[in-house]
Amino acid sequence: MKIGFNEATALECKGQSLIADLEACEKYGFDYIEISIDETDEKLARLDMPKAERMSPGAVSHTP
Repeated sequence: MKIGFNEATALECKGQSLIADLEACEKYGFDYIEISIDETDEKLARLDMPKAERMSPGAVSHTP
């Protein structure tokens, strides 16, 4: 089984950075790291969206 780390889950952690995430992934044996580079206005707006709204059907649009 392969395990991955999503760097967005650590964005709020004090002192975290991409380098720290990469080092932790290597140290703890993660096989992959998922890096979010989507900084569109729509994506950024979801960061402040209440959880109930974020989890509702249609909250996230899918664009090609």
